[in-house]
Amino acid sequence: MGRNQNGYGRTIKRTRIHAFTVDDVSKLAVGLLALYQPELKKVKQQLDELTKKQTSLIDKLQDENRRFNNVQTSEELQQMFTTVKLYQTKLVTIKKEMMQLYDRATKLKTRALKLQQTKQKAALHRQQQRELQLQRETDLIAKPSSSCGEKGKSS
Repeated sequence: MGRNQNGYGRTIKRTRIHAFTVDDVSKLAVGLLALYQPELKKVKQQLDELTKKQTSLIDKLQDENRRFNNVQTSEELQQMFTTVKLYQTKLVTIKKEMMQLYDRATKLKTRALKLQQTKQKAALHRQQQRELQLQRETDLIAKPSSSCGEKGKSS
């Protein structure tokens, strides 16, 4: 009937659409339903299944969140963490004290060894001095000479 130009420079011929009867519309609807209904049923089933899985997953996540929140806010757990920190601090302190005691014991052992060595040297020196003194004393004591003893016998 009328001609119009589309946006691409082509001419389009327009025709009038005739009015359809109720029977025609009904047949057209039945045809469209027959064409798309099986595919739509599959899609609906898939969507229902997906919705069920999502609902199940949401429920599980909510349960896990509740359990996590319960654990996180648990006074017992908080007390346990506090106790662990306290014991860890005590352990570090004990380790430091043990290292200090070890160092002191090592120094005392070294000092005791040096003292023992000094005492042994002093005792050895005293012993040598005594022996030397005894030697001097024995050297100073007059020994009867063998010639003196013979003179006394002849007189």
